[in-house]
Amino acid sequence: MKNYIYIFLFIFAIPIIAAEDFYSLSAKKINGDTLHFSELRGKKLMIVNVASLCGYTYQYAELQKLYEEFGGDNFEIIAFPANNFSNQEPGTDEDIEDFCKENYNVTFTMMSKISVKGFDKHSVYQWLTDGSINGQVYQEVMWNFQKYCITEEGKIWKIFSSQTSPLHNDIKTWLKQNVSIAENNDLNEIIAVYPNPANDFIMIDAIDTNDDVIIYNTLGIEQLRLNSPDATNGVHSINISALPAGTYIIRIGNQSKIFVKI
Repeated sequence: MKNYIYIFLFIFAIPIIAAEDFYSLSAKKINGDTLHFSELRGKKLMIVNVASLCGYTYQYAELQKLYEEFGGDNFEIIAFPANNFSNQEPGTDEDIEDFCKENYNVTFTMMSKISVKGFDKHSVYQWLTDGSINGQVYQEVMWNFQKYCITEEGKIWKIFSSQTSPLHNDIKTWLKQNVSIAENNDLNEIIAVYPNPANDFIMIDAIDTNDDVIIYNTLGIEQLRLNSPDATNGVHSINISALPAGTYIIRIGNQSKIFVKI
């Protein structure tokens, strides 16, 4: 079986952004209680903006199904009702809560209605959408039911569009992986990527020569694929000169190991 290993690296001279701590955030739940994101530390999260009158409203059922399969100590869905798109969430918190319970029997965490874009954008969505705050990526919310997947360490793993089902195989595979950066420090002694930051080439040590190497950008879009690249004494040399400056993810094989190289 092939193993996947995810490595974040910087290409060219990328300035290091001092990210604000995801776990310093807080927001009001639909029942009026405050959710301190520090309570979510160590869990994978899906943060999604929802609406009751949208063509994607049926995804409430898919979100609930995902939560029933994976929710608990290791995963939580945080849903923010928002009325930013075509007046598709006009109701009050009470209206929205009743709608979700009566139509979809929602048991995942529902938040109080907020704005996810514009001058009154909530601080949670300021963090999610602004790379100068999250230290990773700029990605505005394009429509209802856009999904931000957050790792156990409070980092953005991937962003999925409204069209992508919450039950997509990539999401379910990610949730099946019991991965923590803190748990995988031992891999630094096995896998080495250098130089980092890099310019035209990167070298990767100690990889099974049968493993494919796939490079993604931070939005999860494939940029480069090498099928079982040649290695000399266990070291792969990969030409990345065609890639634009930015942050990338290297995936090797099929193992759920993640670590960050800055």
